[in-house]
Amino acid sequence: MRHTEISRLQEAFGWRIEDHADHGGGFWTIDTDTPDSAFDDETQKAIGQVADDSWWYELRNSLIVDLVTKTGPPAALWDIGAGTGVVTAALERAGVPSIAIEPSQAGARFATARHVTSIASSLDGLDLPDGCLPAIGLFDVLEHLEEPEALLGECRRVLTPRGQIFVTVPAFPWLWSHADDVAGHQRRYTRRGLSALLSRCGFTVAYCRYGLASLTIPIALVRSLPYRFGHCPSKAALDSQLGRSSSRIVRPLYQFERHIGRRSPLGASVFAVGLVD
Repeated sequence: MRHTEISRLQEAFGWRIEDHADHGGGFWTIDTDTPDSAFDDETQKAIGQVADDSWWYELRNSLIVDLVTKTGPPAALWDIGAGTGVVTAALERAGVPSIAIEPSQAGARFATARHVTSIASSLDGLDLPDGCLPAIGLFDVLEHLEEPEALLGECRRVLTPRGQIFVTVPAFPWLWSHADDVAGHQRRYTRRGLSALLSRCGFTVAYCRYGLASLTIPIALVRSLPYRFGHCPSKAALDSQLGRSSSRIVRPLYQFERHIGRRSPLGASVFAVGLVD
């Protein structure tokens, strides 16, 4: 079934996905070069296998849903760099119509398996009209880019006036660890640094706070400090730290983040919302 957001673009702007993409395997594919920042197929497969059972992904998804819906959910959200669609699916379950945009075909395939509309493409590969999207999500995407201004500029072009961009990035350079090396991160951000980047790219920053405060000290002790002494665990060991989901873990952490963590001067991530004037 065609996503209502795809139909809206055709009716309002004359943009037909069939003019840009081929459909096969349950998802759309646009024949563009996969960016160097995109995960390879093996990494996407590993993420897809871990994400469904991970307390970390469950906690992060809950906080992202709160961020997107805190002032009322947008009419639709385009999740750029969606990976295996774990966030897209969480937003759909929360009542936010969402589309996964992911350059890697392996990631797009996993997203389709989560029953979300998925397009294997970069954002600029879609050739969208100016001012056509109500909201965009960049959830742990910008840290992979050497020059994030290019992607943010394209986001601003395709967003409607008063359109929203929702962003999460890993926080604090001093939390850098081997996990960042493995993930191909270019940087970790401070709240001030992310706000300045969004402002330079033409967004009005409506919200910018640290999140996942409950994980700051554990990450520093388990990952960052050992990294300073040359300890570089295997990818399997890093994945095992994400753990299996359990309400005994997620529920108290989520309550802490909602009521205390969002006011903390520390956090493992930065959560931000930008607006197009």
